Amino acid sequence: MRPPRPPDTSPDAPWKQRFRASLFGGLQVAPGDRRSAVVLSNATGEFQAYALDPATGAMTQLTHADRGTVLAYLAEDGRTLLTLDDEGGNEIGHWVSIPVQGGAKTDLTPDMPGYSSWAVAVDRAGAQVAIAISTDDGTEVWIASPTGDAAPRRFGAVRGVVLALAFSSDGKTLVYLSSEPTGSNTYALVASDVASGAQVRELWDGAPSSMYGLVAEPGGTRIATASNITGRARPLVWDPQSGERVDLPFDLDGDVEVLDWSDDGSELLLGVSDRAEETLVRYDLGSRSGRAVDLGGGSFGEDARFGPAGDVLVVRSSALHAPEIVAVTDDGVRSLARQDAPPAAAPLRSVSFPSSDGTLIQAWVGEPDGEGPFPTILSVHGGPEGVSNDQYSARLVSWLDHGYAVCALNYRGSTTFGREYQQAIWEDIGHWETEDLAATVAWLTDQGIAERGGIVLTGGSYGGYLTLLGLGRLPGLWAGGIAIVAVGDWTLMYDETADALRAYEEQIFGGPPDEFPERYRVASPLTYVEGVDAPLFVFQGDNDSRCPPGQFRAYEDAARAAGKSIEVAWFDAGHVGPTIEQTIEQHERALGFAHGLFAEVGA
Repeated sequence: MRPPRPPDTSPDAPWKQRFRASLFGGLQVAPGDRRSAVVLSNATGEFQAYALDPATGAMTQLTHADRGTVLAYLAEDGRTLLTLDDEGGNEIGHWVSIPVQGGAKTDLTPDMPGYSSWAVAVDRAGAQVAIAISTDDGTEVWIASPTGDAAPRRFGAVRGVVLALAFSSDGKTLVYLSSEPTGSNTYALVASDVASGAQVRELWDGAPSSMYGLVAEPGGTRIATASNITGRARPLVWDPQSGERVDLPFDLDGDVEVLDWSDDGSELLLGVSDRAEETLVRYDLGSRSGRAVDLGGGSFGEDARFGPAGDVLVVRSSALHAPEIVAVTDDGVRSLARQDAPPAAAPLRSVSFPSSDGTLIQAWVGEPDGEGPFPTILSVHGGPEGVSNDQYSARLVSWLDHGYAVCALNYRGSTTFGREYQQAIWEDIGHWETEDLAATVAWLTDQGIAERGGIVLTGGSYGGYLTLLGLGRLPGLWAGGIAIVAVGDWTLMYDETADALRAYEEQIFGGPPDEFPERYRVASPLTYVEGVDAPLFVFQGDNDSRCPPGQFRAYEDAARAAGKSIEVAWFDAGHVGPTIEQTIEQHERALGFAHGLFAEVGA
């Protein structure tokens, strides 16, 4: 195995220039005025919300939050942006409204203590805001005034998580995606009368299925959503007032997510994901047929919406190309916003291979020039309900720059592979993910890409958790591990984390730690710290409410007491808080750490 190249620490190193290329995400277009759009960008060094002119691509900064803006929602009338105003990126605070055309922000819940909240919605008239606030007992829904001129009122409470909210066009019905009816990590649609709070109807196809997303019909009463009762998410239209349901025929493989509804109600914009590859589709409700939107490859995630002139606005990227905002019509693709092209990246190829039980798992692989085996980086995404796809990653390509092979794994629990694949880890957290890590190591060595003991395991958030767990449960396989904002102990995390994450944790484990202590113990990296036999480098935020500091300090203390090689770099930010330059500094340290692991190879 050839050794990697030393880290390029020059100020303008190509890998640093790629990190400095501005990213875009969180694209929203107001259904009530499609001339109003908002996108998140880290052009200033950390993510903030910007007003986007769909005609010219001009961007105007709207938020200036300390440690960046994580959650932002554009009101349906396009006049107001709602964002969670927190403290130092900890994602606990108050929803505030900001005029898109400029003006002071307004606290929507000024007299309430700080709260954890992921979901908010504004009615089409801009007269009322629904806010889902996580509590120790589940979720409370409150109705507030966008202008703050009326005290918020408690609308109702549910046991479990509320992922999304939407008003009917007349503002009389509130529909929300809730886990209360399912009692698990699956979701149902619940419709309630806004005036009384009484439940009107519920939509769910029963266990083990889940509903996905909700997009309200412009000027109507219907909701576009999807159900995975068949094993794959398929689109449907539901009227919560009449109860009518229409399942839409769809003949493409993959899971379908409804992204938008055209102003005239004739089309849906659908995102189709199959084994980490994406297709964007315009679906005609009259003819019950769809046609693909040609983006020229790459990925878009959820960042696609109908534009003001019958076009489609998309944030697209690929392993080769940094994110770009484009407008797509039948005549082609027009660029709206992009940064100067960073240094060339490298393509990754999709591979599939069986895990220990024969299940086919998928990964994206890239190799440097020359013949292997190479020192190798095995990267695992966060979530766990996420996916690594054909998207721009300055972090991955930087490893290729320095002579490493890279492998981005979509382990069991990942999305876009069907219901069974995604739900396999529920109530058995860490088991199948670890099996898939071991299978990936075997495949990489069988292919001559890597050598056993020549692989560095890395990931952030849930990927950071799997890094700690993989090093402890699979000793002998790794050269080292690099974890970013990791989970070290699930029980301690439950006690310390934000209410929204506590409810989610109960759902994936099947209950709280006092009911299932063994599940939490078996899943926790702290349990296996004695087995760690490779050096570990961890970057952890001390203002993180998702993977809070206390639970990781317990892991760090246990590792040091056991004489393990562990280095921890604490940073002053939340879960997604580091600026671009802080991220570059962290990654330079990671490159140096990895290079040290292989320094004597070939000497």
